[in-house]
Amino acid sequence: MNRGCLGLQRKIIRMIGMLAMLLLFLPASAWGAGREAVHELNYFHYEVVDAPEGDLLRIEIGMDRSITDYKVSENPNKPKQLTIDLPNTEIGALRSDITLDGKFARYMTLRELERRHIQVMVSLAKQVKDQQYKVYTLEADRKQGKPFRLVIDVSLQPAPGRAVESDQQVSG
Repeated sequence: MNRGCLGLQRKIIRMIGMLAMLLLFLPASAWGAGREAVHELNYFHYEVVDAPEGDLLRIEIGMDRSITDYKVSENPNKPKQLTIDLPNTEIGALRSDITLDGKFARYMTLRELERRHIQVMVSLAKQVKDQQYKVYTLEADRKQGKPFRLVIDVSLQPAPGRAVESDQQVSG
């Protein structure tokens, strides 16, 4: 075989090899760029807090970046369940079932509804309509070593403006 042909074959083989390497790394880098916007849950803490309006249960769910998109809902078929949907989120290192204090809420479940869509379900001690709750976010607190957080505060106090069923009669 001619030396010119051998040199050309080697160049073609090298170019094919370089192209194959480029194609191998391109999808990985494109996939990595798409993952940057996904939140990963990485921290969990709960405690009973003494607040001016009475004790409340504070649940903190931490994540690797600030969250702006979540939806809170009440399920009429499960009157003791408070649900928070977290799109573009992965469970990360958290357990999917967490037992809580029992006085305010019994347990919390994390479930992946679909790829990168987590649903947090908090099973309350009373019906949702008979308790006050507040869901909000907090920025990372580097001094305390806490990440960005979704916070759920649950009180045993009835929600303002909601009638509470009682056996007692009020006379006036």
